[in-house]
Amino acid sequence: MRYRVMLLLTLLMLLISSFPAQAQDETIRFQNVEVLLWPEYDRERSVLVIYRITLGGDVKLPAEITLPMPAAARTPHAVAEQNENGLFNVEYTLSPVQNNIIWVKLLATVPQIHLEYYDPTLEINNASRTYRFQYLMPYPTDNLVLEIQRPRTATSLVLDPPGGTSQQGTDGLTYHGVVVGEVKASLPVNLKITYQKSDDELTQPNTFEPVAPAEPISETTPGKLRVTEVIPWAVGGLGLIMVLAAGWMFLKARKESETTPGRRHKPAGTVKSASSASEALYCPQCGKRAAPGDLFCRACGTRLPRG
Repeated sequence: MRYRVMLLLTLLMLLISSFPAQAQDETIRFQNVEVLLWPEYDRERSVLVIYRITLGGDVKLPAEITLPMPAAARTPHAVAEQNENGLFNVEYTLSPVQNNIIWVKLLATVPQIHLEYYDPTLEINNASRTYRFQYLMPYPTDNLVLEIQRPRTATSLVLDPPGGTSQQGTDGLTYHGVVVGEVKASLPVNLKITYQKSDDELTQPNTFEPVAPAEPISETTPGKLRVTEVIPWAVGGLGLIMVLAAGWMFLKARKESETTPGRRHKPAGTVKSASSASEALYCPQCGKRAAPGDLFCRACGTRLPRG
């Protein structure tokens, strides 16, 4: 009997741990969620979906957040946090597909969260195009707002359920806004978008296109230098550098030789003691002073005494 009870408890624990992440934390609350839906914005046959989420003021940070994404999107385009300096990418993990949904799990350290992905489930039937969006969050939302951007070449955009307002943005595009308001946890909100568009033009076709040169670079391209034109300038520049270096070394050696006195060796016969050099010799006849080493007076010719 005891063995059966233990087995039952073990199975119950395994069943609880296998529940999806969306049912784990009841303390998380979204204060405001803005969802931007931009069909055929910069990727063909896809809708760019952007979530701008603000957590409730009573949510303790850091908080583990789990966000849904359609399985067709496969991977997020961006998962980020936003502060006063802008958006910063954060690490995240993806769950296996559950009921056509992939759950994106991240650790939020600030109240503002940002999620982007491309949904390729846009339905195209000749000129008629339809997108079905579902908002399904495991947390309660105080205020939900949806914004739909009408593609640049589209006409007759219709929302189902109908409602909302439309206005022209500063970029010249038309935006439709739907204020949903409060949404309870795990309660789906569905929106169907239908519009007419007879071409595959994108709203922002050059957003991610690389810049390429207009023509291949060849020998005749204006402004392109040939090797034969560069070599003389390179040799001349190298020679000038060598001349300047040699001049600098010469001036440096000369300056060192002037500031450092050399040692001079005097002959032994010219060295005199201090006492003999200080004695003066005068002529006994005329009294003129004689130079050291004189034998006769240079004034009167009298022989000078010695010793």
